[in-house]
Amino acid sequence: MTLNLINTVAASVTAIATVGLVVGAILAWREARRTLDQMKSDSAAQARPYVHAEIVPSIGGARAWDLIIKNTGKSAARNLRATASDWPTDEDKVTGDLRTVFDRERILPPGSTIRQYWYVGTREPGENTGFDIGTELTLTYTDSEGHKKYTDTFHLDINEFKMTPMGGAGVELKSGYSQADKKLSEIVSALNNMRREISDS
Repeated sequence: MTLNLINTVAASVTAIATVGLVVGAILAWREARRTLDQMKSDSAAQARPYVHAEIVPSIGGARAWDLIIKNTGKSAARNLRATASDWPTDEDKVTGDLRTVFDRERILPPGSTIRQYWYVGTREPGENTGFDIGTELTLTYTDSEGHKKYTDTFHLDINEFKMTPMGGAGVELKSGYSQADKKLSEIVSALNNMRREISDS
C-alpha cells in the first residue's frame, strides 16, 4: 500500500468520523430540544390556572343549591367571565344577581372561590327560586400574564342529583319550640354542610 493510498484512506475515515460526529451532535441537540420543550410545557401546565364550576348543596338551607367557581391552579385566572347557555324564563332575584356576577370580568387568585346562590328551593308564586333548569356554563379566562386564553364548559343541572348527602340538622325539633331554637337548628345544619365540604376538599 502506497503512502498516498494510506493518506487517502485515513482522510476518508476521518471525514466519515467527522460526519458521524456532526450527525450525532444534531440528533443529540434535537433530543435535548424536545426534552426542554416538554419540560417547558409541563412547567406551564403545572403553573397555569384551572377554573372549574359545580353546584353543591347550599349552606343556606335544605333542597337549595349553590354555584361554586373555584381556581384550583397555581396561578391567578385573569379576565374571568361566566356565560350560561340557557336562563330560566322568569327572572328573579337569584338569577338577576347571577347575571350581575357573570357580566363582570374579574381576577380569581389560586385557591379562591366565588360562591353564589344557584337555586333556593320551591317558594310561593312570585318569590325567588333561581336556576331550576339545566344549562351549560362556559368559563373563559386567561393566564396570570393575560396572554393565553382558556375556555371550559360545565353542565349544571340540579335535576340530575337525586340522592345527594346533606348535612344533618341535629336534634329534630318538635312543636312548641321558639323561632330562635329553629334558627339554631338551621345553623347546625349549615355547619354540618360546611364540615362535609371541608372534609371532601
